[in-house]
Amino acid sequence: MAKEKSIDMKTIFLTSMFAIIPFTIINQAFSVLNKSLSGRDYISMKNYFAKSQPDYYPVLIMFILFFTVMAIVTVYSIIHTRLPGHWVLRGALIGIVLFLVADLPYAAYTGFTTVIPLSYARGIAIWGLAGNIVNGSLIAYIYMKISDSETRNK
Repeated sequence: MAKEKSIDMKTIFLTSMFAIIPFTIINQAFSVLNKSLSGRDYISMKNYFAKSQPDYYPVLIMFILFFTVMAIVTVYSIIHTRLPGHWVLRGALIGIVLFLVADLPYAAYTGFTTVIPLSYARGIAIWGLAGNIVNGSLIAYIYMKISDSETRNK
């Protein structure tokens, strides 16, 4: 019989709470980096992006990202014992899987079905991969620290 592992919702919740702000900042930093490196392409597609967002947009994004990060951390908490021992390798694997599941299909879709230049879509994919690897490492590190402190407290 396989040994059942219980899911520690407190660790998942705390990891999600501590990871959401850096997760958002890292994603936006890589987006700004892509915009600055692909400046000419970004200027050529100014009409593709909305001129302004509603006032509740940041709250909506944080709400959606919280549940996204919570789902990622939940899956990570289930499989983290099967991943390599070092948190950086674990984070890189999480980031690569996130990239393959989310950013690569988005970049392919926007690159081939919209007026976005392909070079900008490639930038979305490349910087999305970099951002996901950093965010995966961040999640693995925060989860490790919180689960270690929970273990020590017990």
